[in-house]
Amino acid sequence: MYNLSPAVRRLLDRKILQESSNPLNLLKRRVVDYVHHTYRKPGNRSPLFTICESEPRVVTTFQNFDSLLTPDDHVSRRPSDTYYVNRGHCLRAHTSAHQHNLMQQGLDAFLVIGDVYRRDEVDRTHYPCFHQYPRDMRFWIQLQYPQDLRFWIQYRSVYRICYSNPGTVSPRSEILDPVTIEGVRLYSKDDLLGKKPDGSNAADLFTPTPDTKRIPEKQETHSIDATKATEIQLKQFLESLCDELFGKDAEKRWVDAYFPFTHPSWELEVFYNGQWLEVLGCGIMEQKLLESAGVTDKIGWAFGIGLERIAMVLYGIPDIRYARIGLLIILVERFGFLVSIRWKTAGDDVKYKQISSHPQVIFDISFFLPESTQFNDMTSDVYDTIRTIGGELVEQVKLTDEFENKKKGKKESNVSNRLP
Repeated sequence: MYNLSPAVRRLLDRKILQESSNPLNLLKRRVVDYVHHTYRKPGNRSPLFTICESEPRVVTTFQNFDSLLTPDDHVSRRPSDTYYVNRGHCLRAHTSAHQHNLMQQGLDAFLVIGDVYRRDEVDRTHYPCFHQYPRDMRFWIQLQYPQDLRFWIQYRSVYRICYSNPGTVSPRSEILDPVTIEGVRLYSKDDLLGKKPDGSNAADLFTPTPDTKRIPEKQETHSIDATKATEIQLKQFLESLCDELFGKDAEKRWVDAYFPFTHPSWELEVFYNGQWLEVLGCGIMEQKLLESAGVTDKIGWAFGIGLERIAMVLYGIPDIRYARIGLLIILVERFGFLVSIRWKTAGDDVKYKQISSHPQVIFDISFFLPESTQFNDMTSDVYDTIRTIGGELVEQVKLTDEFENKKKGKKESNVSNRLP
């Protein structure tokens, strides 16, 4: 293993999305059940979307980066950001890594569900392993806590967690969502645009002569009719999914966005429990991604949802670690939380209830760095080491002070660890 810590290797042994008593499994089943029930193939009425949740976690660097048009010098390729098994293989940083192969296999409607791995900080909304319904996205969530403590969470492949007093916002660190779901739907010309009464084509997917540059409304090669029709199909799909999760009475709004693999792109916000929540990100897939997989006669959309983040909102879970541990005895004995009812079905109204009033325990660690070493270069190694030793008991790790003794040429750093 190139840079896999023992803590990350332990995560590879777990199958959280297959644990019936886990809230992430409940949320996954809720999404899958809805999609299977609502979207069926004509004729035999079999499910339209293929569910892919057994894809390998170890992927090639081509799958993780090149197939998604990631530049060779992009920061995400660095060992400080990605877990490498060897020079040519790594742990998937997003479930989009499977997109290329699945389209090559001929699938034109699928959900990829799984955990993803990125090297990052340690805090209550941060975890090295994530579960995803794919898409690159950005979320803002506002959760209400005791003593009016508020957390704002942003996710654009990473989150930002902000600690603040009421009425103020002060970003502190970036975090990730380990479990994600990515959805992809491809359309042929007949599927999307149909035919006129006389049997002729209603419109074309692509422009006869590609434009020299793209415009905000569409990509260079797409026709405006195909773009608008794909947008309508995408937004109808996602609005109905949000109705299932948050209720049909929840107010929704679309916001223009930017994502590297879709254009145009949007974010869907839902007004839930008195707050606007960025639920997901989506867009019309870059045609180059389809062409690289051998799909030259179709157009498609993609979206992505982070399960931990949604579970924290729907189930009232204040800490990302609790979303990953659904057993009552573990929550009571190790974390001071209990579940108001046992996890039973995906439709249950389940909330976490805090029972412990004990404060967290904070430990400080100070250490010297060699003159040639910068703290930022070894940040991920420090987080991995602390996570390996402390496991899920460690709630948060952050740098509190950095001092350089210019006379002795030594740098001292102080790291604070907080246990619940």
